[in-house]
Amino acid sequence: MKNPRSNRSGFTLIELLVVIAIIAILAAMLLPALSQAKEKALRTQCVSNYKQLGLGIHMYANDSGDSMPHPNWGNAYPGWLYTAVGGVPPALTLTNLDLCYGTGQIWTQIKNYKVYSCPKDKTDASNPYYAIRPNKLSTYIMNGAVNGFGASKGKTYKLSAFKPAAYVMWEPDEPNYYQFFPGQSCYNDASSYPSQGEGLGRLHGRKGGSLLSFDAHVDSMSYEKFNKERLLFPGLLHCVPGSVTGD
Repeated sequence: MKNPRSNRSGFTLIELLVVIAIIAILAAMLLPALSQAKEKALRTQCVSNYKQLGLGIHMYANDSGDSMPHPNWGNAYPGWLYTAVGGVPPALTLTNLDLCYGTGQIWTQIKNYKVYSCPKDKTDASNPYYAIRPNKLSTYIMNGAVNGFGASKGKTYKLSAFKPAAYVMWEPDEPNYYQFFPGQSCYNDASSYPSQGEGLGRLHGRKGGSLLSFDAHVDSMSYEKFNKERLLFPGLLHCVPGSVTGD
């Protein structure tokens, strides 16, 4: 008599290996696509943050006689992101947002602390530079041209005085700044001078990053183009109104 088990169908070892190989090939093909889709979603969220910040700046200017919020240059005056405490940015306190973000000039317009940070900005031990940041409230920094890179002190220029296409915000290049100034952070306040050291951040890959214009639209720019633009006096980065050099 025949063994009843001999009539049962099943996979051979070779067939199982072939199936596993096919699954591995499909996974290898799909993972880059999934990674690209995730990166695109994060970039889209970052662009959305920029647009909301741009809207907040415009709303503040509309309520302030067209004057821009202060860039927090040097932590000496109340600014767009916070009011300094003892000459330094306030500590990040998510359990009481009014102690940190609530002291900023555009918090009334944007009461969502997540808007102030790029979704790719790592704020834990995986980012060795985060611990030394005096300003942990935002990934984005404001162009110091808004108050003449400190020359106008607590005063700011009017929004309408800037070229609409000039840039008011971007993400700085944190690792690059650390190389230029070891032990120091480009987040010493909430503003920036468009130098090679502070640069354009590389959180969104090798091609380039995004910048917010004074007219609240968002541009994508390669790192090479940013480095060329920062050498223009005046230009879209060095853009102090009425200045021959933009500085």
